[in-house]
Amino acid sequence: MIRPAWWRLAGVLLVLWAMLAPGESLTSRAAHLAARVATDAAQAYDATLAWVRLQGAGQPPVLYVGGSFACQQATVDTDHGCSDWALRSTDGGRTWTDLRPALGVPLYHQDQNDVTPSLFISPFIVAADGRRLYGGLTTYYAEGRQRFLGPLYVALSTDLGHHWRRRGNPWPNPGYPSRFFLYTVPHAPLVLYAVISCADCANPDLTVSSDGGLHWREVTNPLVAAPVLANIRIVGDPRHAATVYANITDYPWGVQPLQSYAVIRSTDGGHTWVRMSPPAARPPLRTFSVSTDAHLGTLLVGRTQDRSVPADRRYLSRDEGRTWRVATCPGDVRGQCPTYTVDNVFGAGASYGFVHASPDGRVRSGVYRFHGSGAAVARLDLSARLPVRVEDLLDVQAGHSAGDPIYLLSSGMQGTMHGLLWRSADGGRTWQQLLGGMQLTPNAFLRTRPRP
Repeated sequence: MIRPAWWRLAGVLLVLWAMLAPGESLTSRAAHLAARVATDAAQAYDATLAWVRLQGAGQPPVLYVGGSFACQQATVDTDHGCSDWALRSTDGGRTWTDLRPALGVPLYHQDQNDVTPSLFISPFIVAADGRRLYGGLTTYYAEGRQRFLGPLYVALSTDLGHHWRRRGNPWPNPGYPSRFFLYTVPHAPLVLYAVISCADCANPDLTVSSDGGLHWREVTNPLVAAPVLANIRIVGDPRHAATVYANITDYPWGVQPLQSYAVIRSTDGGHTWVRMSPPAARPPLRTFSVSTDAHLGTLLVGRTQDRSVPADRRYLSRDEGRTWRVATCPGDVRGQCPTYTVDNVFGAGASYGFVHASPDGRVRSGVYRFHGSGAAVARLDLSARLPVRVEDLLDVQAGHSAGDPIYLLSSGMQGTMHGLLWRSADGGRTWQQLLGGMQLTPNAFLRTRPRP
């Protein structure tokens, strides 16, 4: 549904009014929000250009990597001319298979008559059973100012990415979705949530499937319990399959949401939602989000990005966010929290966190060892051998035993593809760059149907 311009303006004003802090004017809040959108959205775009996943207990496990091609004009809301790619390797990254044909989308060379086909692939999701692998695909192409929507569907593989089956379409409404993201929940490998962004809609849609993506139904949008013009990220409860949380952000459209300012909870699989109260604090928290952390078991983990709160502050809950206690993050290094953690791969019996350097210089960038949910106890000498800066990491994936391969994905370019991928098979002593020499170019664009 296309909204008139005055309706969108009214929605923006309502969002700003709802987020005002005590004593803050609407004008100052608008200026603050505009500055954050310009800065954070640009940084968020870089962080979503590439992803890496591991699946299976084999040695090595099956490796998937994907991302975007370089755009002629990269923007936060690029919607065509910037197709995604996805690759699979069964030998630790020595050889690769282009997954785009296997995902069911035919490849054609770029048309010379102002036709710009596109493919968006949501980052692959490994379900809780470890066997099901999901991917979401959106295809359409543009001719001049007209856009034609192609297939929109979920793809499922149950044989480690070798074969894929096309499942259902999670999009219930007409329009032009820019892309959609899939979310799974613990203990329920067949349950999927899809958050679908739409350029013609005020808010993204939320749909759910209980049969592995074959059939979809639209559920109550959690944004009915929050101001309009927002975005959502779904987090599954670590204990109850029917309980999910929606982190609400104040950025309506974009590749990745910005800071979360509210959390909405559903205990019935998304049918009804209740806005959660954040932990009590002075001054009151202005940003708040929830997540899970394997190092904290089945606790729900809350955090804030308020500058007045220490960066290592965490809020833990055993009762679905009804009450909270204060703690610090696992792997804490003098107030700095790890951005990524792995277990055992740098040495059995411990966990390891990749930590940024602190602004005051008290904490050096590197890999730190910690145990359980405790603070870090030592910086590894192997930190000096990392092939990239910790600050440039986009993702870290590894097995769970000593000697398992470790994969680092960092920002950067390889030919026309975003993302630099590295592997260590000896506990971080040496690193090998993967994907080098890949002849995968955006000239193999997608055609969703033959041109008339």
